[in-house]
Amino acid sequence: MVATAPATLASRLEERPCFIEAGGNTTHPFGLGHRIGRSYALLHLTPRPLSLGQIASEPGVRKASASVTLRQLAELRAARTLHQRLDLLLVSPLLAILEKAVPRR
Repeated sequence: MVATAPATLASRLEERPCFIEAGGNTTHPFGLGHRIGRSYALLHLTPRPLSLGQIASEPGVRKASASVTLRQLAELRAARTLHQRLDLLLVSPLLAILEKAVPRR
């Protein structure tokens, strides 16, 4: 077995956009859409709560669509607001979200 070096900060920053895109690709087939997965992945990568403005500053994200998406995450209990503002904190694993969104057969 070959030991690999731990990921450097630079390599993690390079992988960040891929991880966020993968979040969107994961939720889309379950009918949740790309934005929910991308926003969830962004919250997952961030060690502290993010404001709506910070999330909307991501490339390709508008504040209005970010607001709707984050409210959907809150309804799924995947994120919650803090201090009666739209500061969001990741609180639920992705699997739990998908289980709520996909009806059982």
